[in-house]
Amino acid sequence: PEHPMAKAWYGKARRIMEHFLTHMVGPAGEWPEAMSHHGRQSIDMILAFAIASSNSGLHDYVNDPRVKRMILYWAKIATPRDPRPRGIHWAKPNRRYCPSLGRDGIGFPGGTCGAMARATCRSDPAYSAIMQWAWLEEGASSLLSHMGGFAYVSCDKRLPSETPKWRSEVFPRAGAVLRHGLGTPNEHQVTLYSGDHNHAFYPGHTGGFASIFAYGAPVAGLVPGGYEYQESYLTSSVDLARELDPVDQRK
Repeated sequence: PEHPMAKAWYGKARRIMEHFLTHMVGPAGEWPEAMSHHGRQSIDMILAFAIASSNSGLHDYVNDPRVKRMILYWAKIATPRDPRPRGIHWAKPNRRYCPSLGRDGIGFPGGTCGAMARATCRSDPAYSAIMQWAWLEEGASSLLSHMGGFAYVSCDKRLPSETPKWRSEVFPRAGAVLRHGLGTPNEHQVTLYSGDHNHAFYPGHTGGFASIFAYGAPVAGLVPGGYEYQESYLTSSVDLARELDPVDQRK
């Protein structure tokens, strides 16, 4: 921030940041992108800027409610621990992953929640502990490309973690998650993928059950379009009957 042009450069980036947070983050933290590979890449960009902005003293975006609920949304839509072996994106069995949403397949681990846990460990210890739990449940990966090589020092396995007490929840712009037995071996979860973030979600992929788990095992889920993710094609697909045209064309 000492550079004579720092505030001018920062001001341009902050205007973009404000546009994203004001117009794209939903009331429950929903983000308008498939929340596996593409979604993680896009919210990691926002998280990296939030951390840099807060550390520089220019503006505390880490504790901005919009940023916090966006990262919390990411954690909340993760599946129960998936026992299936994985062969893509460095994913391993017995980890929580984002289900197949929109154009993305299952999985793609990363350090999103871990970085947020470390960034908020002093300002909001309770929130940090839940972020830490979510990160550890994903396998404690430090993949976070937008941190410019600092991903390994942006997460810390030593931080306290706590299993959240989340119940079933509606996400107005993305659907709903039905839960029972969170954090137990016999965890049940149903993720309904449906909402009005149609400008980024692929229209043909916004109605269906993204994943169904019963007694800790996957039962059914969505198959992403246009991508060849192996186990997705071996999973029962449950789609809702709906029009394929975008919402604005069906009104």
